[in-house]
Amino acid sequence: MAAASSDSVGGRRNSKRAFIERDYSGGTAVRFEEKFPKELLGIVDERVVVNMVARINAVFKEAEHVGCLSCLEGTVAWLSLFTIHMCTRTNYEKCLDRIADFVQEQNRTLFSSKGVTMIDPMERGLRVIEFIIEEPATH
Repeated sequence: MAAASSDSVGGRRNSKRAFIERDYSGGTAVRFEEKFPKELLGIVDERVVVNMVARINAVFKEAEHVGCLSCLEGTVAWLSLFTIHMCTRTNYEKCLDRIADFVQEQNRTLFSSKGVTMIDPMERGLRVIEFIIEEPATH
């Protein structure tokens, strides 16, 4: 996990950032460490965050699974000279959409009331899952 940093946003609030880094121990498949950032201690339940990361990892595993569907998608794309991608979304893109929707839902239902925002991993190039922790400004 990377260290958190603090900054001033608009002069009104300070924020800390916590990161869950990508796990390359199993190769280059997209997977994030299932570790709890210490910066979230006392703000969010550890089990909730670990389960969220596990769910994100499961969706990426599904997205990267090579099976009949992905072979069929590739074959149809090749036969259509890849013009099919103008009409339909790939399974991988659908999985990325599911993750984005999941992150938005978690922010709305869990994190926003606690002053925390989880950033979609896609916005950080699939390198980290970022949490922004808002703190009241000190005068």
